[in-house]
Amino acid sequence: MLRRKKSLPALDEGRLLADHAAVLAVRNRIEVATIGEGRDFDAEEYLDAAREAIGSLAAEQELVASRLDEERRSVRWRMGPADSQHDYRRGDRKNLRIRAATARTLAGELRALAADAEHVEELVERARRDAWRDVSGEIRRQLRVREAPPLEPDAAREARIADLAAELAELAAPPAADAP
Repeated sequence: MLRRKKSLPALDEGRLLADHAAVLAVRNRIEVATIGEGRDFDAEEYLDAAREAIGSLAAEQELVASRLDEERRSVRWRMGPADSQHDYRRGDRKNLRIRAATARTLAGELRALAADAEHVEELVERARRDAWRDVSGEIRRQLRVREAPPLEPDAAREARIADLAAELAELAAPPAADAP
């Protein structure tokens, strides 16, 4: 478990990003199945997809932790200033250890969330709402109705149109020649 307060914001951010990514993955599956394949929505059908998405994100964090551990071991004897932000040196070992621990903690939390039936059901529901928001928004955009002209003639409007037509006719007429 992390003991450093500095790691908590990174962990919170990781949770938020993972949650958003999992909802997005399930939402996309819902949209493909319901729109693309014409199937009815059944929340039960997406529970495994949600668990899979969360589990995949946990596995990704475990890989990040392993990569950071390896990086930390490889910089043990690298002294001097770094050439770039990804060029780690001996002085970066503590930061690499903290980052690896943060990734490992996040992976553990994600695995626990994937096993939490209530969380998984709630994630599927949020994905369903997001999918419906996408679909309903597109339907609204496609069905936008333009205002139709009035059914009964408006006398004032007719008068303005007649005045405009007369003015246009005057402008289109050839100039009158001055008679001697």
